[in-house]
Amino acid sequence: MKKILIFGCILIVTGYIISCKKANKLTQFDINYSNVATIPSATFSVTTPSDTLSVPVEFNTPQIPTDAANKFNAQKTSTKLIDEIKLTKFNITVSTGNLDGIKSIAIYFKSAELGDLLIAQKTNIPTGSTSISTDVQDVNIKEYIFKDNMQFKIVMRMKAVSRPEQLLTLEQTLRVKASLIK
Repeated sequence: MKKILIFGCILIVTGYIISCKKANKLTQFDINYSNVATIPSATFSVTTPSDTLSVPVEFNTPQIPTDAANKFNAQKTSTKLIDEIKLTKFNITVSTGNLDGIKSIAIYFKSAELGDLLIAQKTNIPTGSTSISTDVQDVNIKEYIFKDNMQFKIVMRMKAVSRPEQLLTLEQTLRVKASLIK
């Protein structure tokens, strides 16, 4: 009986050690991106009050290099070993003025091959805001990051106002879960 207990304990300890070694070969790291997009100038003329009407405005950002292979290599992993990539932060800051006139904003990854994917949004943007933190979606975006370039489609609901062209700084943080190269 004693031998069975000792053998059982040895098996449990061995299993624990093996699982710890596997856990040590996993990694998580963040990738940060910062880029600039231009809200096109627009004038909306309507006959209803601006607080009851919203006008959709849609535009695409320029192509943004992902440099994914180099970023993964620096973390001792590769695209083949990536389990998931999720957006943890998408902040928007206006360079001049404020975000008045924007009622809501939705951001999509844009891809001809993969389709558009909603990744972040914000509704009820407070008056006078010069920056916002969007509500990010809980979706795996690894296939979009594996591409050489990424592009965002931005859809805004605007109050009926005249807007000059504005520059937005878009800051994203991606959390990568991967295995390490052996």
